[in-house]
Amino acid sequence: MSELDAWLEGEWRAWGVRPPAAELAAWRAVLAGGTTLAARDGGQLVAGLATVPGTLTIPGAELPISIVASAWVEPA
Repeated sequence: MSELDAWLEGEWRAWGVRPPAAELAAWRAVLAGGTTLAARDGGQLVAGLATVPGTLTIPGAELPISIVASAWVEPA
C-alpha cells in the first residue's frame, strides 16, 4: 500500500465513511498533486493534514499558496 493510500485509509476511518470508487479516485488524484502530513502512534496513522497548491489573486498580483484540503484525527 502506498503512503497516500495509507493516509486515505486513515481519513476514511476518522470520518467513518468510504466514498464510492469514482469519488475515491478523483479525491486521490487531487491529493496526489499536493502534500500530505501524518502523525503516527506506533506504526498506525492517527492524524493527517493535506494541502494542495492554489493561487490567491490580489490587486495587481497572483500569489502561490497552499490550501488545506483535509484534516482529520482518528477517534480514540
